[in-house]
Amino acid sequence: MSSRVAGVVLAAGASRRVGLPKALATLAGRTFLDLACGLLLEAGCSEVVVVTAEPYGERIRAAIKGGVMCLQNPEPERGMSGSLVVALRAPQIASYDAVAVALVDHPRVQSATLRALLERWRATRAGVVRPRCGGRGGHPYVLDSRLFPELIALPPGSDPRPLFDAHALCVEVEDAGVLEDIDQLSELVALGAEVPRA
Repeated sequence: MSSRVAGVVLAAGASRRVGLPKALATLAGRTFLDLACGLLLEAGCSEVVVVTAEPYGERIRAAIKGGVMCLQNPEPERGMSGSLVVALRAPQIASYDAVAVALVDHPRVQSATLRALLERWRATRAGVVRPRCGGRGGHPYVLDSRLFPELIALPPGSDPRPLFDAHALCVEVEDAGVLEDIDQLSELVALGAEVPRA
């Protein structure tokens, strides 16, 4: 049975609470964007796309390294699910058996964690495979292609969580990085990240 997986990095947020493009913050010399792309590639994703939007889309696109494709979300106000739909509608992604979805605000997820999620997906073909650490859910996650049409068909702005919850399989991991949702400037500083220029 085929098990081709593409990687999707959601980087279309306006970072209003930080006031700067989080994707371009650096940790140990690597941008959050590069860490997210690297996570997907190291875990075995065949192709990686980054979904961006204004106001930081041009700067983020300029920072994308070779071999990674960029897609533009024209309506970022519809939230992360809208950005995911942009990726799922792309012909080169629609042909995959699953996507692994990473967020730029979870920069310390271990590649072994994503590999474990992918292994569980391949073994079960669950609709959604998510990590859980200490009883709390986190990111990244794996989305099986059979849910692509249902997700794309949701009305714009809809919350996809009920759909995800109905098909979710959670994998307990020992990786606190899955819980690190960096949304505030103070959290960037506390993490030891270098803040990007305004």
